[in-house]
Amino acid sequence: MQDIGGCRAVLKNIENLYKAVASSHKSKFAHVLRSKRDYISSPKADGYRGYHLIYQYKSLANQITAYDNLRIEIQLRTALQHEWATAVEAVVAFTREALKSNQGSQDWLRLFASTSAYIAVVKETARVPNMPTSEQQLASEIRDVAEKLYAVETLAAYRVTLDYVGKLKEKASKYFLVHYHYGEHRVSVEGYAANASQKANLDYTKTESNKKEGDNIVLVSVDSLKALMRAYPNYFLDTAQFTELLREIITEAGVDEREEDEALAADEAMKE
Repeated sequence: MQDIGGCRAVLKNIENLYKAVASSHKSKFAHVLRSKRDYISSPKADGYRGYHLIYQYKSLANQITAYDNLRIEIQLRTALQHEWATAVEAVVAFTREALKSNQGSQDWLRLFASTSAYIAVVKETARVPNMPTSEQQLASEIRDVAEKLYAVETLAAYRVTLDYVGKLKEKASKYFLVHYHYGEHRVSVEGYAANASQKANLDYTKTESNKKEGDNIVLVSVDSLKALMRAYPNYFLDTAQFTELLREIITEAGVDEREEDEALAADEAMKE
């Protein structure tokens, strides 16, 4: 690794974000700006948006010089962009799919890209590449994919699981089998010790093969969950807000389609 560290600032809106960028350029500190990446004016194809500043570290007088010339990355995001990124990290942690490398579930990849594109259209910022530019079209696509994935319910189940794991006092469990029971609106979590990985995998396979429609089952390690909670301390609030955004988009898509159907019916009635 060339980086010795990184930090992140979450700003209220785009205007404040670019003010922070401008302020950093005017700073008098000794660290040298080596590169900048504006993923807001040029979003990634997967929907990621943010502004990255990469500095070359320079120690002050009488400080340890061992870290000199190594890099520090600063990430700046708006609150909406951060909520989106937090939800991606959650799905990655639970499903162990490399969504950030554009690998894994095509449905999850499409959902996140579509949601980011929707936010960009609503906020009138640069569009996500290869995505529709119609708000209504994006809302319909998000609704369809979210319902297929049971995304709202799944993200809620992940929040419940993290809350459960975070409150555990004992350190015996190394793995957790998480089962969201869609029909019962219930989450069950079973822990396994480090030496019980084989049983954990067998139970996962058995539960997965017997699951009902809408159920979501994952086997996740405590290390990945702890890492998620350390990296995203406001995980609960951020994912709750992203989930609420999904609900709003799904509702909007339904209203738009009803209005369109009513308009078509009215046109047909006029023709008759």
